[in-house]
Amino acid sequence: MTKIGFGIPRKVGQPPNWTQNTHRDMLRLGQRAEQLGFDSIWVPDHFHFERPPGTLTPYPEAWTLMTALAVTTERVQVASMVLAAGFRHPALMAHMAGALQELCGGRLLLGLGAGNQAAEHAQFGFEFVRRVGALDEYLQILSVLLDGRAISLHGRHYKADEANLLYQYPRVPLLIAAGGDRMMGLTAIYADAVNLAGAGTDEGGFRAKLEQLHAACRGQGRNPAEIEVTYSATVVVVPDAAQARQAIDVIAAKPPKITPDEVRYRYVVGTPDQVVAGLRRPLEWGARHLVLGLGAEPFTLWSEDSLELFAREVMPRLRD
Repeated sequence: MTKIGFGIPRKVGQPPNWTQNTHRDMLRLGQRAEQLGFDSIWVPDHFHFERPPGTLTPYPEAWTLMTALAVTTERVQVASMVLAAGFRHPALMAHMAGALQELCGGRLLLGLGAGNQAAEHAQFGFEFVRRVGALDEYLQILSVLLDGRAISLHGRHYKADEANLLYQYPRVPLLIAAGGDRMMGLTAIYADAVNLAGAGTDEGGFRAKLEQLHAACRGQGRNPAEIEVTYSATVVVVPDAAQARQAIDVIAAKPPKITPDEVRYRYVVGTPDQVVAGLRRPLEWGARHLVLGLGAEPFTLWSEDSLELFAREVMPRLRD
């Protein structure tokens, strides 16, 4: 069955009159998403994000929010999209993830990526190493420690000397955000799920990334069906066609200013019928888990009413 995830919104309202959500606001929204029937709740990982250029958008502290969500919900999967590897040493990450998986009864999906904001890393004193080799070393240490075993590794980026957590945690599934061939290779080795980074909203782009994944799995002798394919989409759902046109115009006018046609290409905007049609397409292409942003930049015209509308008039039809 199709799984539908809710990306925790950092802001609410209509630009330029945004209101920044607090961690308590985001916790409450995640709890409400579970009540409405979403299958997963997703949290991003940044100190801040520069968008548009010159404008810094604050972000929640990901692990604290994920922990709060995990221990105050009962059914929903709690996931990261995605944690920047450079912010947390792999041994610490393994200990944190294992502990949270134990606390929440196995509902954690640990999403990881190499990080994509050089200025953010530099400002806070983190080395920005977007090398696949660094992430490979990271994943080696992480996966072995989470498996309850000892590891010695003397790599270029990370080192461990008979490191062992001395604790047998519940299994923690991994998601990797992958775009290029080498990242797909790591996905085929380590991951239980993938987010096809850079796949775009067109069928050709998505299928090309999917074939990259399948080729990587063939190279590792792995069945690609073992890896859950997630698809991220920006969604704005409104009650009627007039409000849909208004939403498109508002998004188009925001920096960096794009055309209405570009809005329709990049985002899923419209009435419930239009949103259902837009989200059925990636499911037909091979996605199994939709991860939907319903409120954070660059999403617009969002309120809790839109969450309720989506849950009431869109979500059941995607599961038909």
